[in-house]
Amino acid sequence: MATRNDAQLFIVSTAGDVESTFFRQKLDQGRAAVEEGKTTDIAFFEWSAGDDDDLDDPATWWRMHPALGYLITEDTIRHAQASLGPDRFSQEYAGRWSAASETLIEPKAWQKLIDKKAAPDGELSFCLDVALDRSRATIAVADKAGRIEIIDSRDGVAWVGQRCQQLVRRYRRPIVVDGYGPAATLLEPLEALGVQIHKYTLKDVVAAVSLFYDAINAGTMKIRPNEGLEIAAAGVKKKVVGGAWLWARTNLDIDITPLFAATLAWHHATQKKPEPTKRSFAF
Repeated sequence: MATRNDAQLFIVSTAGDVESTFFRQKLDQGRAAVEEGKTTDIAFFEWSAGDDDDLDDPATWWRMHPALGYLITEDTIRHAQASLGPDRFSQEYAGRWSAASETLIEPKAWQKLIDKKAAPDGELSFCLDVALDRSRATIAVADKAGRIEIIDSRDGVAWVGQRCQQLVRRYRRPIVVDGYGPAATLLEPLEALGVQIHKYTLKDVVAAVSLFYDAINAGTMKIRPNEGLEIAAAGVKKKVVGGAWLWARTNLDIDITPLFAATLAWHHATQKKPEPTKRSFAF
């Protein structure tokens, strides 16, 4: 565009949701330009219904849709309202931003899992997770019954080696680590301390997140109360990976490590099949 005189860039879209960050930024810039009274460099046109407008009222349709009376009729909008359902119609025709993605984990479903007596027992699985900026690390534990507890969460990573060493010596169980996450850089130092590691692949992590999310909605786990874990669950967003998704680590305002640690510990405890015992043979 810089090589063309009087170049113009048109950005056209219906309303999005909280994941539509690029378009939302442009929308906010346009609205701000109108409020400031700018008449150069940017032109902003918006057709949408107000929060208090009745979407069943044809008068609202005429205000919110510029094609009505030119390219479409009231019957077109009436059919769209019936076929799309209230949420999609509100977003695609009325220009209202969807809040459906704002809360990935339903608060009511999460609260049903909280149990002060949920102390993991028996054969345990531990997981270590580290924040993207390495500001914090968390260790979670889970058992085969699906009980989960955050047993340690502190600033930095300097404490991790000694703590993992203590857990492995006491419980004779490996520490699960996301082999492609921020904690992967600690694999060699931990192994040098004699800490047994079970490294999760990206495929393992994707499966763990999906099944953990399903178990939340199904109510098939119990979680010991932990403020950090509850904050992470309330604020987590999706990161799309191919045809699947993970918990997003990119929001550094939220410590996501308790949720990742809980997810992988739970998955290892409840879903992973034990590795076959190696036997020696004499020929």
